[in-house]
Amino acid sequence: MGSIPTQLEVEVYIHATESVDKVINSLIDLLTTNAPIIIEVLYGHYGNPIYKVS
Repeated sequence: MGSIPTQLEVEVYIHATESVDKVINSLIDLLTTNAPIIIEVLYGHYGNPIYKVS
């Protein structure tokens, strides 16, 4: 029988047309843990912000 996973890594990319707060709150609800959430701001070809949440 296989082993049980003990670690999970999640990355989410949020584009300018999406609600950053809604996506992050959904991620927090899904994970149900106090793990740190790191937000990095990237920029698209035309300077539009893209948020990388991990």
